[in-house]
Amino acid sequence: MNDDHAAQTGTQSLDRALRLLHLIADADAPCGTGELSRRAGLTRPTAHRLLQGLHHAGMVSRADATEPVTGSHRTARWELGPQLAVLGTLAAARRPLPRLARPLLQRIAQATGESAFLSVLRGHTTVCVAEEEGWYPMRSYVLHVGSRFPVGVGTAGMAFAGLLDADELDRALAATRAGRVELGPAFDDDRVRVRAERTRRLGWAWNPGLIVAGSHGVGVAVREPGAPAWALSVTGVEQRFADGRAERLAETLLEAATELRERLAR
Repeated sequence: MNDDHAAQTGTQSLDRALRLLHLIADADAPCGTGELSRRAGLTRPTAHRLLQGLHHAGMVSRADATEPVTGSHRTARWELGPQLAVLGTLAAARRPLPRLARPLLQRIAQATGESAFLSVLRGHTTVCVAEEEGWYPMRSYVLHVGSRFPVGVGTAGMAFAGLLDADELDRALAATRAGRVELGPAFDDDRVRVRAERTRRLGWAWNPGLIVAGSHGVGVAVREPGAPAWALSVTGVEQRFADGRAERLAETLLEAATELRERLAR
């Protein structure tokens, strides 16, 4: 095997392993080898070999289930491993965005009583990377660190949709259509486009309980050249966003976003 062929084979294996890792990350529960192999377009033996390698490196863990009657083990099921948590913590500590956003999230949560969040855009997916709980006793628990939603879904996802031009939004909608269909008609293409236009017009996004009834949110998103897009948002119970308070919360977020942009530019 020559060097070029070896490099190509190694790159292909890496791509396949990362594909499996992302599928596990996107799943709501541990996944079986067969399911992962089908979704990744791999043979079962190939998927099994790659999963074993990821397991040895601590990137995935086995969550073996047992038969409720016989107690015998079924096929291994896979979830994210502990080494990813270590790497994620190290990466977050070395990146300026979460570190610089933390005091702003704390200030927002203290001033408003609502839980405040920082999300980033990864491809066509929003990922929550930092949060600060508010002091108001009634909270919305829809969003937490690690939560992922397609563009156009959730408060940050709606804010990000408002950043995209028509062609970018079309591509995002095509890429996320299957995932949005599972969430119901509130997230079909036409409705996402309407909300994206409203977000562009206002400069902020409003989520009136579209994912969970009674759980509202307000968010603003920022995109700088050469840097990942990010969003600040707050979520809470419906009555906390009535009587013009959503607009006041948006003003608070817009001011914080301006300050965070300035901090990042230093």
